[in-house]
Amino acid sequence: MTLTAIYHALFARYENLKWWPASTPYEVIVGAVLTQNSAWGNVEKAIANFAGDLSPERVMNLDLETLIEIIRPAHLKESVIGSSATVVIDGDRLLLGTWQGVYFCEFDPPRGREFFVKIFDSKTTTRETTHGN
Repeated sequence: MTLTAIYHALFARYENLKWWPASTPYEVIVGAVLTQNSAWGNVEKAIANFAGDLSPERVMNLDLETLIEIIRPAHLKESVIGSSATVVIDGDRLLLGTWQGVYFCEFDPPRGREFFVKIFDSKTTTRETTHGN
């Protein structure tokens, strides 16, 4: 039995279960991409920011800053970039590859943040500190 035949058999038996809350196939795709690393409630907020006009043409014609602002609730930048890093320090030098660097990025509007630093030295002692503004 082919995959298409299985699909048709299941559809004939169960019909459209409307398991994905979307108005169009493109909205299903966008929702699936955004929900990879975000709670569905945040994805719904991002989709709602398109104000009923979510289409490939609109997305392609938006300037980057506007698109970023529209999908901000889904935290896509944070999920792509990550929220933590482990680095090795030898003496007073970061041990990084030729093209590596360490950057602290804030993608939400300005607000007070704290970040946590944990240092392990070669003698297995640990120092911890929290920094913020």
